[in-house]
Amino acid sequence: MQQRLGLRHKMRMSMRAARKQLNKSERVEAEKALVLALKEISCYKVANNIALYYPLTEELSTHMLMDDIWQQEKKLWLPCCNGLGHIENFMRHTRSTQLLPGYQGIMQPASSQDTSLHTNLAEIDLIIVPCVALDVQGFRLGFGNGGYDRLLALRQKNTTVVYVAYQVNQVADTYPAAHDQPSSYQIWV
Repeated sequence: MQQRLGLRHKMRMSMRAARKQLNKSERVEAEKALVLALKEISCYKVANNIALYYPLTEELSTHMLMDDIWQQEKKLWLPCCNGLGHIENFMRHTRSTQLLPGYQGIMQPASSQDTSLHTNLAEIDLIIVPCVALDVQGFRLGFGNGGYDRLLALRQKNTTVVYVAYQVNQVADTYPAAHDQPSSYQIWV
C-alpha cells in the first residue's frame, strides 16, 4: 500500500508539473476541444442538469463549456465544499451568480437560503470531473483529498460521469485504490 501511495504521489507531482508547462495557446485549444468532444457524446446532448467544476489556475478551463451549457439553456451546478474539501451539495450557477472562494480557493456560489438554488446528487444528469492524471481504464488521480470519490460513490445509476484531462495527463495506470470510482467516459484534450 505504501508503495502505491508513493507512486501516486510522484505521479501527482509530475502530472501537475506537465500541465503547468502548457502555454496559453495550448490551454485555449484544449478548452475548445473539450467543448467539441462533449457535444459529440449523447449524455451531454440529453443532460438537463450538469455538475461542473470551476477550474483552478492549472486545471483544464471550463469557461467555454459553461457558456455552451447556458446557451443551450441547461442548468449548471457547481459543487460546494465544506472546510475539509468534501462536496456537500451543488448550487446553481448562472451568468449572474456571485462566486466566492471556498476550500483551497475554489470558487463556488455564495451561500443562499433559496432552496431553488440547491440540488443534490440525485438531480444531476451529468458530472464533469477534473483530473490530475487519467488512465485508459477510466480511473483518475485528483489532488488527493478524495472529495470526488466520496461523492461519486453515492451517485445514482442514471448519473453519467465524465473525467476530463489534458492529453499530457494521460497515463497507463493511476494505481487506483478500492475507493476510487471509475468514469462512464474519459476525455483527453
